[in-house]
Amino acid sequence: MATVVLKEKYRCYDDCRAEGCPEHESTLEFQTVSNAYKFDNGKGDTYYFEQGELETMVDLLRQLSVRRVDSVRI
Repeated sequence: MATVVLKEKYRCYDDCRAEGCPEHESTLEFQTVSNAYKFDNGKGDTYYFEQGELETMVDLLRQLSVRRVDSVRI
């Protein structure tokens, strides 16, 4: 049983404040026993995913990145 925690800082593309984005720290937690994922965007929002949901989202983002140059690159 383990929990893997990854953190990364980022700036919003459309400024979250009038003076510009101050920077946020997002956190991804993976619980190995339940294959559950928790994403905290660093702005007060937390999202929970089970493995199938997250795999589907990544697959859809991959398809979108092939079609649209201006989308998230996978």
